[in-house]
Amino acid sequence: MNVIKNNLYLFKFINKYAKPYYLYIIFAGITSALSVVMEVYGLQLIVDGLTRGEYFQSLLAVVIIVYSLRLISDLYSTMSHYFDNYLMQKLQLGISTEMMKKTTELDFECFDMSEFYDKTARALSGGMGTAGSLVGSLVALASSGTTFVALVGLMAQYHYLYVLIALVHCVITYFFVEYENRKSYDFDYSITNENRAAGYPHGCLYTNEIQKEVRVFGARSFFVELYKKATGDVMKKRNRFNLKISGILCIRDLLYALIMVATVLLSIYRVQNNLLTIGAFVATINGTVSLWQSMYGVVSQVPSFVQNARYVDNLREVSDYQGKIESNLGKKLPFDPTRELTVEFRNVTFIYPSTERKIFDNLSFSFSGKKFVAIVGENGAGKTTFFKLLMRLYDPNEGEILINGIDLRDYDIQSLRAGISACMQDYCYYQYSVRDNITFGKPASDEELHEILKKVRLDDVVDGYEQGLDQKMGKQFWSDGINMSRGQSQKLALARCIFKKSAGLYLLDEPSSALDPIAEEQIGEAMYDISKDKNVLMITQRLTMVRYADYILYLENGQVIESGTHQQLIEQDGKYANMYNTQKKRFI
Repeated sequence: MNVIKNNLYLFKFINKYAKPYYLYIIFAGITSALSVVMEVYGLQLIVDGLTRGEYFQSLLAVVIIVYSLRLISDLYSTMSHYFDNYLMQKLQLGISTEMMKKTTELDFECFDMSEFYDKTARALSGGMGTAGSLVGSLVALASSGTTFVALVGLMAQYHYLYVLIALVHCVITYFFVEYENRKSYDFDYSITNENRAAGYPHGCLYTNEIQKEVRVFGARSFFVELYKKATGDVMKKRNRFNLKISGILCIRDLLYALIMVATVLLSIYRVQNNLLTIGAFVATINGTVSLWQSMYGVVSQVPSFVQNARYVDNLREVSDYQGKIESNLGKKLPFDPTRELTVEFRNVTFIYPSTERKIFDNLSFSFSGKKFVAIVGENGAGKTTFFKLLMRLYDPNEGEILINGIDLRDYDIQSLRAGISACMQDYCYYQYSVRDNITFGKPASDEELHEILKKVRLDDVVDGYEQGLDQKMGKQFWSDGINMSRGQSQKLALARCIFKKSAGLYLLDEPSSALDPIAEEQIGEAMYDISKDKNVLMITQRLTMVRYADYILYLENGQVIESGTHQQLIEQDGKYANMYNTQKKRFI
């Protein structure tokens, strides 16, 4: 861990999103030093003036000067809350935005690992917290540092022992602050996964989809008890930790008390020996307390910078992550989605991260010149994985995947993804408008969107909405939002897939799984029409959809065991024919 390097890393966010903080820091230091020093010294002048019997008018001038400076400092402190909150929000917005962008630059395999979620949780909480902590530390350092320097000069005028006592206080403060910060970081790090796990059942009860099953299966107690137990376990650990820290801090407080007693006894001794006036006695006591406070403000920031650096390690680990796929280190050849499609798997072996089972084991097959290809097979055969590899969400552990004779790793990743559109098996709609659900903010005319909705047989539904294309979806944020059925949601996902204008290859993963037979027939016809101009690869268990395909791959245990047209596979009387005839019997 590099303390200086990590704290400087945070400065790039301040420079980018909150430069006015620097003026704020400088002014905080000046006003704080002037008000504290003048208050300490001014109190001595007032007390000594009273003991000498000076007139009220002369003392009034001192009071006005001292407390005018104090008022300016207090007013600035009050106004700085608004200023500080405003800049902090800008800073946090900037960090959040950069982290959101970073999520799309991570290799997709990161989202398969619990360790990744722990890292991002630490990075997000640490990134926000440490940026704010750094600013707070800089403000405190400016205020306390300038005050400390001024008070050291003032207290040294009374006696050097006051400064030495303050230095002892400083060493004790540093030790205890560093100890507490280090232990707090280690504890927070150790319970990251438990904190996330404790929050999961809590979040489950606040989603529309899960609430349906909670009510049907009477699962409320299940989630509540899980939350109470997981949170209770974390609370017990935190309470034990806090008790231990409190015991250590009691020792600190005892040492502070002894140091204060020594300071008071020193001042009493010097007064009794006519080395201090009564005003100076009051000033040394107040000055010592103020010196300790300013010294604490300075010294405690050193461990804070160290603590920041610890948390920034988590932020940098995610922010500086360079993925093998998303880094786009290949030859960056352009992908031409308009070409006739040729796909070849050459000795491909693939294992999902953090698992051992081979989804594909030395898989080899190829097809070319086909516009509409169907992939069928039983659950777990590797069909969806086939699509994930084509989209290059993952790279194979061994072997090559070629499209149009070129290894996927040699294509420019952005060009490849731009040429592919997909309707995912785990489709969803987002809590925004119908328009945004289709376009993701890209420009499109109402006529264009209506034409797409007509293709997926969703136009009548959207036209029936009060706000049409601008109708908000879902009830999570909108009182007048609309909840779509699963079938309607799937049609909306298909509309999103079709809208992608740059795509020449459509990957459809179970595109009719939630549709009724009539809608399925309509969607099949729509996909067939699209395949006249585009390349379509479709995973389906509904073999009524397969008849639109001009080529079929049958997968079993990660291998293509049958391939050909529907008629060819029926004549082979193999696994495909058996599956087809089994489904056919349902309708006879």
